[in-house]
Amino acid sequence: FILAMVGRIDEARRYGEEAVAADPLAAFTLLALVSVDFLNGQFTAAAVRLRDVLERLAPSDPLMIWWLAQVGAYGGRDAGGCAAFEQVAKMGAGFLSDLSEVTRRALIGDRGGVHDWLDGHPSLRDVAMTDQFYPFCLATVFACIGDTEKP
Repeated sequence: FILAMVGRIDEARRYGEEAVAADPLAAFTLLALVSVDFLNGQFTAAAVRLRDVLERLAPSDPLMIWWLAQVGAYGGRDAGGCAAFEQVAKMGAGFLSDLSEVTRRALIGDRGGVHDWLDGHPSLRDVAMTDQFYPFCLATVFACIGDTEKP
């Protein structure tokens, strides 16, 4: 994931493929290749991999469904992304459900709803202060609703 984030896509893909070859039945291992496709802008390929993981290995895994929502939203299929985010939001998956709800609100353009949700769920901002990935997620939410200054 980190290699893909810094643009070393070929190297990231090679390590992801090695991980999948070593443990092809671990959904989280397969997520390595999903993240490479996602960060390389190959949203269709990422969606195909995710649907396979969801069908074969982890049909109700909130993390996999969340990634499918991300892939849908970034791939220009906001309706599909919203539906998957809504599904995760209703799963009671803690922080991931909260992030899904606030992202769903951003995708439908509910600026007030985003801020209301964040005001009522300060744990999202708290996690973003200590995690390396979730600040990116929240920044995306704010960009989606046109808040480009520090909220």
